[in-house]
Amino acid sequence: MSKDDKIYPYLNTSDVEKMYEKLNLGSRKGITSFMEKAKMTATRSKANSRGAFIFKDEEALFEVFKSEMPDQIANKKIKYFGELVQMIS
Repeated sequence: MSKDDKIYPYLNTSDVEKMYEKLNLGSRKGITSFMEKAKMTATRSKANSRGAFIFKDEEALFEVFKSEMPDQIANKKIKYFGELVQMIS
């Protein structure tokens, strides 16, 4: 593995948006408001000059999903954060 092949174990904004879309049956409606709340659980990456958001606190992010999308979480019978991540992998 070269130094350019870095592995990033944390979710980024794109990953969270994909999870939102999957839960919301492909719709991006309401995503701006959701992402504002989700970013409150994130930190800014120092590796990226633009300071991209990375989501290290999975439990806090899962709480945002549960509070903002309770019906979608219930309909898909999601009990753990890992189940959300599996939707996009």
